[in-house]
Amino acid sequence: MINSLLVIIGFAAAFIISLFPKPTSARKIVRLRAAKIIDSLSDLYMDELKGFLQESKNDNHTFDDNELEARAGIYRTKILGLVVSGSGVLLPFDLNL
Repeated sequence: MINSLLVIIGFAAAFIISLFPKPTSARKIVRLRAAKIIDSLSDLYMDELKGFLQESKNDNHTFDDNELEARAGIYRTKILGLVVSGSGVLLPFDLNL
């Protein structure tokens, strides 16, 4: 009688414990964050390749330094935004590339 009562209590306890959600592991968090960063970098790479392909259609167009610096600034901002959002911390130094 006592053994069957203990078995029923064990089943009830196991059922109650199974209702709690499993905690998210650090490995899963890192994996999802890395996937998000790689996805963002692939979008940035795609934008850069589109720019190169559009420029190749206009072979006669030459770029001056101001135009190149403005374009580099846009991509620098995007990359630094990815780095900061991906790492979860602010960079302790200034990246003036």
